[in-house]
Amino acid sequence: MGRRVFLSVLGVAFYETCRYRKEEFTGSETLFVQKSLLEYLQQQENWGGENDLVLMLLTDLARKNNWDKNLETRFCAKLQKEVAYQGLEKILLDMNLSYQDIAIPDGKDSEQMWEIFEVIFDELQEGDELYLDITNSFRYLPMLLVVLVNYAKLLKNVKVKAIFYGNYEARDKESNIAPIMDLLPLSVLQDWTLAASDYLRYGQVEKLFELSESSLIPILKNTETRTKDAEKLRSFVKTLKEMVEERTTCRGYAVINSEKVSDLKCTASEIQKVTIVQLRPIFEKIKLSLNDFDARENVLNCIKAAKWCCANKLYQQATTMLEEGLGTFLCCHYQLDYRKKANRGAIFGCISIKTQNKDTEEKKPNKELVEKILADDSVWGNKAFVTILQKIVELRNDYNHAGFKKNPFSAKKVIEKIEELLDGIEEVLSEI
Repeated sequence: MGRRVFLSVLGVAFYETCRYRKEEFTGSETLFVQKSLLEYLQQQENWGGENDLVLMLLTDLARKNNWDKNLETRFCAKLQKEVAYQGLEKILLDMNLSYQDIAIPDGKDSEQMWEIFEVIFDELQEGDELYLDITNSFRYLPMLLVVLVNYAKLLKNVKVKAIFYGNYEARDKESNIAPIMDLLPLSVLQDWTLAASDYLRYGQVEKLFELSESSLIPILKNTETRTKDAEKLRSFVKTLKEMVEERTTCRGYAVINSEKVSDLKCTASEIQKVTIVQLRPIFEKIKLSLNDFDARENVLNCIKAAKWCCANKLYQQATTMLEEGLGTFLCCHYQLDYRKKANRGAIFGCISIKTQNKDTEEKKPNKELVEKILADDSVWGNKAFVTILQKIVELRNDYNHAGFKKNPFSAKKVIEKIEELLDGIEEVLSEI
C-alpha cells in the first residue's frame, strides 16, 4: 500500500482561534486550520495509520512563529501584549500523528521558487495519495503547488485526493465557524483539459475514457443519481474509444461500414444533459467532428479516416488508409465486391502496372479482368488520379520498409507528402 500524505504550508501570521466546518464535520477550536483538516481526515478517512504522513513546509520565520513545540506565548499586536499560544508541532504530537517538517526558503525570487519546487517534489514518492492544504500558502505558492501536483501525477504517479482551503475570512462571526473548501474539482478540470487535448489534437482517447469511467461509475451505481443520460454518456465515450481504435488499427471494413459513427450520432442525439460538467464542451466538439463521416456504408469514409489520422499525427495509419481506400474506391467504381481477395488483387495489380510498370507479372492472375479495367481511360487517363496513386504507392513502400531503401524520404518529407496527397483528393475522386 502506498503512502497517504497530507502536505501543508505553515504561515508566519498570528492566528486567532476558529472552528472549521466541512459538510457534517466541525472541528475543535484551534489556531491552525491544519489541526481541523487532520481531524476531518481522522474521522472521514481513518487517518493515522503507518502509511499516513504529515509533511509541513516551513520557512525559518514560520518555524519560529508558529511551529516550535516549546512555544507557549506570542505577542499579539491587536492586544499589545503576550498571550498564550501553542506551536503546531506540539498539536501534531498530541494527536499522535507521524510528521516531517521540511525547510523551504522564503520564495523571494525565481531561484528560490524553483528550490521550493524541487524540495517538495523530492519528498513525494511513487504512488503517493496526496491531501493538499493551500490555506496558508503565500504569494504564488498555491499556483506552484497546483502545477507541481500535475508534474508529480505524470512523473511519480501521484494521486490527488483533496485540495483543502480553510476560508477563515468567510467565517460566521457569531459562531466563529469557517468553511473548509475542497478545490479538488480544479485539479480534476486540469485532468479533463489534458484528456480533451489528447483527443482533439492527437486522437488519443484513453485518458478521456478513464476519466469518464471514474466519474460515471459512481453515478451509475447510486440509484439516486443514476439517469438515462448518464448511461448513454458512458456508452457514447465507450463507443468513441472503439471508433478511434478502428482508425488507429486501420480496420478498413469497420471504417467503411461506419457502425460506430452511426451509434455515436444516435446516442448523442438522445443525450439531453451531459452529467459531467467538464465533459460538456468536449462532447460538443466531438459531436461536430462526427459530421465529417457518413453514418452509412461509404467507401469515402476510408479517405475521411486517412485525413483524420493525418490531422492527429498518425501518419503511417493515414498512408495505409489512403492507399487501401483508393483501391477500395476503384473496386466500387468497377462494381466489384471489395471484400473479395481476387477483386482487390486485380485492382492493386492494375495500380502496380500503372505506377511501377509491373505489366507481365501483374496480369497473370485475373488477366481478363485486369485488361478490362486498364482499358478504362476515364480512370487511367486521369493524370491527377494516377499521380496520386504513384505517390501513395511510393510513400507506403518507403514507410512500411522503415526507409530501408535507396534514397529514403526524411521524416519531414513523409509528413509533407501525406498532407499533400490528402489535400483536395476528394475533388479528384469526384471526377472519376
